[in-house]
Amino acid sequence: MKYSHFAMILGVLLVGLVSCQNPATSQSAAARNVNPDGTWSLYRASIPGDHLYTTNFDEYRNLSGWSKEGVACNVWSDAGNGRVLLWRMNSGGGNQRHLYTANYNEVQNLIANGWHVENMPVNAYVYTSNVAGTIPLYRVSGASTDHVYTISFAEKTTAISNGYSDEGIACYVNP
Repeated sequence: MKYSHFAMILGVLLVGLVSCQNPATSQSAAARNVNPDGTWSLYRASIPGDHLYTTNFDEYRNLSGWSKEGVACNVWSDAGNGRVLLWRMNSGGGNQRHLYTANYNEVQNLIANGWHVENMPVNAYVYTSNVAGTIPLYRVSGASTDHVYTISFAEKTTAISNGYSDEGIACYVNP
């Protein structure tokens, strides 16, 4: 009798632990492509004048009118080991643009200038400095405030030769 009571309590505890999982992570598992190393794919899509990045494959797949460009890089699903959130910002209004930053001061400045934090469908964590095993994610911007992020130095150079401005390294990601 004591063992069955113990089993029942253990079962209740286990159910409680499972139900207390991080909802972003729990919800994310089905909609995200989890790589063997535990990172998530960051997908890239574009329309003229804007690029969208997301770890949510359902969001990516269901984008209507956007050119789907595939995986831009891989990011982490949590803030472990000194990683920080990659914020997804939206300019709002009729001519919406997206900007991604790991710099909280930039987030605050954008908010002060009318930008909005989106509902975090990105859930991407990155490094702000070079850590072993990471590579730079370059950021360039066009005249229309289109921001392009790439791990390809050649793509960055081509964008700059086509009139984009070099904004340096946005953050460090997993290849």
